[in-house]
Amino acid sequence: MKSIKLIENKSIHFAMSALFIFLMLLTGCQKDEIQKLEQRNWQLTWSDEFDGPSGQLPDASKWNFDLGTGQNGWGNQELQSYTNKPQNISMDGIGNLVITAIRSGESYSSARINTKGLFSQKYGRFEARLKTTWGPGMWPAFWMLGSNIDSNPMATVWRN
Repeated sequence: MKSIKLIENKSIHFAMSALFIFLMLLTGCQKDEIQKLEQRNWQLTWSDEFDGPSGQLPDASKWNFDLGTGQNGWGNQELQSYTNKPQNISMDGIGNLVITAIRSGESYSSARINTKGLFSQKYGRFEARLKTTWGPGMWPAFWMLGSNIDSNPMATVWRN
């Protein structure tokens, strides 16, 4: 008798739970007639459209160059040396910044830029239009790093 009651109680519990879920699904979700969004008053605080002439370096008031090989290959044993030479980094004259990796014998050169010390913003909307390359040995990246990257312990976690 006890085993029959146990089964009946489980069946009733299951049936009640199923009915509750069914009713919630049926009545709990209603489509709004009009989607309402708060008015956002975004204000542009920084931009670079790379609209300079072909062959020109990026705007030095907005961008810094990381030069050389960095300590331990910038923390991840990178083999290339970063330069500020127009053959590695320059605008193309039609609104694009082109970063080019170049092999010269057994060495490679490329470019690496940042806004450290020139621009910093904690909150907001950030947008970028990018086209990256792919292939063996290529590791293109677009990083959004905090202005305290040098003193923040998380910086070592990102590099590992």
